[in-house]
Amino acid sequence: MQLASPDVLGIQDVADLRGRWLAELASAPADTREFKVDLSALPDLDAAGLQLLVSLACTLERRGAKLRLGGARDTLRGSVAEWRSGLATHFEG
Repeated sequence: MQLASPDVLGIQDVADLRGRWLAELASAPADTREFKVDLSALPDLDAAGLQLLVSLACTLERRGAKLRLGGARDTLRGSVAEWRSGLATHFEG
């Protein structure tokens, strides 16, 4: 099932998009096992946007479903990789 695709995903946009996604999830058939978000119009996102995507993935996992993110630009992929590697250096042990 295709979920609303954002063209911006920053802290000022998260609450609205979260509400839209929750409404779409509530109206989806219970046996839906895959949800897709097209990120092709999204040039970048901030930490709040990343947190929303992680939260959506966790919510779907608890439902027994998967999140598929399509169309991500290289700059977006680079930002996510940079955050991941940047945080990894702060863990002890």
